[in-house]
Order: sequence, then C-alpha cells, then structure tokens
Amino acid sequence: MTERQLANTLLLVVVSALALAGALTFSGQNSIWDDVRLELVKYLLQLLVVILIGGVIAALFKMFEHSRNEKLREGEKARDAAEKKEDEIKRQAQLRATIHEEYLRKIGAIYREVKSSRRLLRSEGLTSKHGPPSNLTERQIETYLREMKRIDASQLELEGLAMESRKLPIFMGVSDLTQNLYAMEDYLRAILSEYEQFAPQLGSENPPSFVDLERLDEFTGTTKRKFKGGRFLINYWGPYEKIISKISTAISKDTTEFETQETNETATTQTSS
Repeated sequence: MTERQLANTLLLVVVSALALAGALTFSGQNSIWDDVRLELVKYLLQLLVVILIGGVIAALFKMFEHSRNEKLREGEKARDAAEKKEDEIKRQAQLRATIHEEYLRKIGAIYREVKSSRRLLRSEGLTSKHGPPSNLTERQIETYLREMKRIDASQLELEGLAMESRKLPIFMGVSDLTQNLYAMEDYLRAILSEYEQFAPQLGSENPPSFVDLERLDEFTGTTKRKFKGGRFLINYWGPYEKIISKISTAISKDTTEFETQETNETATTQTSS
C-alpha cells in the first residue's frame, strides 16, 4: 500500500467513525440506548485513536524506510563514482607507461640505426681509427652516400620526436627530454651539413679526400681523439643514455601509480566482502 492509499484509507475510516459517532449521539432519546450509544462512541473514539496512532507509526516507518533506501542508493552512487575515478586514474597511468615505453623504443631504434651506419662506414675503411684512407674508392663513396641517407632519415625522426616532446603534455613531465633529443639531432645535423657540402664534389675530377670530411672522421674515428664541435660520446651517446634514465624513471612512476590503484581496489574489495 502506498502512502497516498494509506492516507485515503485513514481519512475514510476517520470520517466514517465520526459520522457514526454523530449519528449515535444525536439519535432519539432513550434511556436504554443512552448507555449503548455512550459505549459505542467511546469504542469508536478508541478505535479512531488506535487507527490514527497506527497510521502515524506506519507513515513514520515508511519515511524511515524511504530515507534508509535513499542513503543506500547515495552510498552505492558514491562507491560507483569512487571506483570509476580509481579506474580512470589506473587507466591513465597504464596509458602513460605504454606511451613512454613506445617512445623509448622509437628513440632506441634510431640510436641503433645510426650506430649501425657508423660500423658500416668503419668496415669500409672510412675511418682514421686504423689510419685514414688516402683516396676514396668508388665503393667507399657509394657506402658514404648510402649511409648518409640513413643518417638523414634518423635525424628527421629525432627532430620530429623532439618537437613532440616539447608540445605534448605527456612528455612535459620528463625533465630534459627535449634538450637531449635536440642534442642528438644537432650532432647528426652537423654530419649531414658536411655531407651536403661535399657530396656534389664526390663525382667530380677533384673529389674531396677523407681528411676533408672532418665530421665523418670524428663520427667513425676513435673517441679518444680531440675534435672541434660535437663528439659521438658526448653529443649522441651521452644524451641517449640520459633519455633512457629519464623515461625509465617516468615509466617506474607510472607503474607504481598503477600498482597502488590495484592494491587499493583489492583492499576495498576485501573490506566490502
């Protein structure tokens, strides 16, 4: 029975009881019926009081039950909202870790691609590590041109990654990431600038000698020699090592945040159980 139906029923009973009491009270005068009417009126009034009290108690119980149900629903909504918030925090932490890992893989692939070119150039004798070549052979020129194209592609990729790290919010929290990426990119740019200068002369009657290619000499030569400008260990390998350290720290932070949310969820579930 709804609250409205209960109220209507109580009203009907009260009106009926009052009507009957009035009828008995104002009916014809008779000594025999006087006592009967009095008792009936008293009984009806008692019944009315009982009904009213019962109605009030029922209404109060209904109100209490409704309030309790509302609180339960609000509690469930609050728990659902908290779970959704925790899930969102966990999802974002996991997403950041995935993006950071993928970003680190891209940088690692570029680093290894450039180092592969360095070894190939060395293997063709384009290095002063074991004594510089006198004149560049046709094969050495072909290797140089081919590997410079690979390095050019790597430089462009590093430039793109550096721009992303500067603009995308997810990378702004990784300290010195942009600076180190640009350091690697600038190092390769210097090698390519020399390549752009001397490449047109390689097929001429007076091609440049190996000693003219100072940046190539530094790139493929021993790391202990002194050169002006950028150095492979300082300006390429060094920044790459720093990037690994910085991104690894970010990944560790993301993983810790994810695991903390997992632990909190497990504790909440056990408490609820």
